[in-house]
Amino acid sequence: MIFTFYSFKGGVGRSMALANAAEVLYQRGLKVLLVDFDLEAPGLERFFEVPDAATTHAEVLAARGLIDMLLSYKELRGLVSSSTHLEDVETGPDSGSTAFAYPVEPMDNFIVDLYGPNATGGQLRLIPAGRRAGDEYTRYAEKVRSFDWDDFYLNWEGEQFFEWFRAETTKYDVVLIDSRTGIAEMTGVCTHHLADVVLMFAATSRQNVDGCVRVAQSLSKKELVERGRRGRPMSLIMIPSRVEPGEGDKLDEFAALFEHELAPFNSEALQFENGPFISLRIPYVPFFAYSEDVACRPPEKPKAAELVAAYHRITTAMVQLAPSDSTLCRKYYASQSRGHVVRPDAPPLPVAPHFVGREWLFDTVEEWLADDTDRTLLILGGPGSGKTAVAARLVQMSNGDVPVDKKYRFLRPGWLAYAHFCSASDLTSLDTRRFVAELSKALAERDQSFSAALFDTLADGHSTVRVDFREPIGIRRGSMQVRDIDIGAESARAAFHALVVKPLRTLRSDSIDPVVILVDGLDQTRPDDGRDSIAMLLTDVTRNERELLHNLRFLFTSRPQVELATLTATRIDLGADKPFVSFDVQRMVQAHLATMPLHLRDPATHAITVAAQGNMFFAEAAAVALLADPTRWEDPIKDVPVPHAIAEVYRQAIQRVLQGDARAWGDRHRDFLGFAVAHAPLYVEQVAGILRLRPSEAGDLARTWAAYLRSATSALSLFHASFRDFLLSDVSFRVYEAEMHGLVGTYFCGEYAGDWRTCDDDYAIRYTPIHLC
Repeated sequence: MIFTFYSFKGGVGRSMALANAAEVLYQRGLKVLLVDFDLEAPGLERFFEVPDAATTHAEVLAARGLIDMLLSYKELRGLVSSSTHLEDVETGPDSGSTAFAYPVEPMDNFIVDLYGPNATGGQLRLIPAGRRAGDEYTRYAEKVRSFDWDDFYLNWEGEQFFEWFRAETTKYDVVLIDSRTGIAEMTGVCTHHLADVVLMFAATSRQNVDGCVRVAQSLSKKELVERGRRGRPMSLIMIPSRVEPGEGDKLDEFAALFEHELAPFNSEALQFENGPFISLRIPYVPFFAYSEDVACRPPEKPKAAELVAAYHRITTAMVQLAPSDSTLCRKYYASQSRGHVVRPDAPPLPVAPHFVGREWLFDTVEEWLADDTDRTLLILGGPGSGKTAVAARLVQMSNGDVPVDKKYRFLRPGWLAYAHFCSASDLTSLDTRRFVAELSKALAERDQSFSAALFDTLADGHSTVRVDFREPIGIRRGSMQVRDIDIGAESARAAFHALVVKPLRTLRSDSIDPVVILVDGLDQTRPDDGRDSIAMLLTDVTRNERELLHNLRFLFTSRPQVELATLTATRIDLGADKPFVSFDVQRMVQAHLATMPLHLRDPATHAITVAAQGNMFFAEAAAVALLADPTRWEDPIKDVPVPHAIAEVYRQAIQRVLQGDARAWGDRHRDFLGFAVAHAPLYVEQVAGILRLRPSEAGDLARTWAAYLRSATSALSLFHASFRDFLLSDVSFRVYEAEMHGLVGTYFCGEYAGDWRTCDDDYAIRYTPIHLC
């Protein structure tokens, strides 16, 4: 696929984004070709000027490039009529190249290696702008200035030439083009003609937005695809760039402008958990404005954490638009799923760019693996507590992508058989029948004895489940491999029994390694979604299928949900007030604030750690916000305001609950979340009485907001103080504090006005006077 990186104006970080995407793809084992099409302002090679580069910067400048390729083609075509003998020239089908009616030099004559092949098979190569070393620069400038693009297309078969160009690049897994800015013939080649996907970067100004809108409208015209592109579709990714996180109201205004003007042009195939602006924005980090440093190049700098996360999200968006059977998809996801630990088509692992701490948690996992008394381990934590990052880290440890402490005997590379990440933004990840099929296939690919057992158990043909086995040529006879699984009309429960339980039962415990399955976000598929939800299936398995657990173990992560309370498991609570939880948060904050003066860093680290209450997401957002604009904090040592990034996540969460019905906020949800003014947890019955609701209605609302509640009991309190602060201050979703205090105080007075001496409600006795003051 060809991705063109375009911006209407310069200086928006387009080339830097391309360089970082290239770095990510190269590290994932892809063969990447870069094309510097910004002929008037070349220099893409500067981003790859590193000590271990395959080609030095001076050698790149001395090499021929794109403009030389164009002029070579014109020169060779002019010589055809003279029948001159041409060496090293491709002349069409007989040359072994793509059919082209005119002679051309091989594309490799104009390509330089930036990096040599890495351990995963990745390559990074470049077609530079052109030869411009020393005195050649003047000649280069004249070549670019005098090149007539209209003449090239009209009189030199320019369209056919670039069709040949596209075809020649198919030997690479992905092609990234750095386009010229503005509107020009050269820009049209990069976008209209060559690109499969155009990434359009808009900085935070009206000029950037208006220009990108005009170009996006042009690229979205139906006749462009039907005529100019011969039916070849085009996708767009609109990216807010150089976003200054500390601009408060101005930031909100630009976010609204982006969502209204640019976000609608995004391809419908893109899926966002927190909306296009939050998911795709590239923050402005001053350090990277002074050089061509690539943030995603190992070792990553702590100050680059936000940038690294942004570039990984953008690269993920690019891969989302690639066909699922493409080499780009296969290699990109395979680098995250070595050993078949995650789904082949799953999104990249949500790994924290700078994972720190959690040694105490890994020690607990090691102890659980060593002791087979309890076959299930449950890691609990509220939003932002880091449970998904922990799950991703465990997968990395199993894949051998990160070092594993030598003290671990069980938590070693290969310890995980399969990992599944549930996400509300990826509906396929919540499909229980698909989960069962992928799990069985992964177990078969991991262990030949399981594959053979699966073949034997399905041989009777009693089940409607069908497995496509194959015996590859060259493999010893009897080595059955699974190519595809069709569950047919079976329920997920019956399919799990046929595809997992029966094969495992036929195996002796010593004939197969312990099968450890990790499922992250079990709460995303709740039992009230249906009896075949992943949560219900697996919780029932752990309770009722004890006989098969001699070689099957589960590791779940979940937010604290009522429906998981009955699950028998060893439990790790990431939200508990434990010294090592706060220590992990402190280490992460220290990494982010490493550039602050010591006399400010230590007190600020302490203040953020205390305010975070064990919440990694809050702590990271607060540290980034403090670094971005210390002036917004009245007292960064004592006062830790709700970071803008956190507030935006809460807004998105509320909007998802409302599902577009803004009236529902004032009708029910605002008053229910009014218990944010409470000084201690309130029971569902108390909230029902305060709001004059039936207990069942209050219970339904509690289940709706369960993901943001601290406890899995009937006592209601918000999972984090930052949600309370947001509810008491946000313009759009504000809880009216004085009104709620009055409702709470009036309710308890009415309940016990007859005789307070009979009151046994501790909350009413302690806090009613405070609510009424």
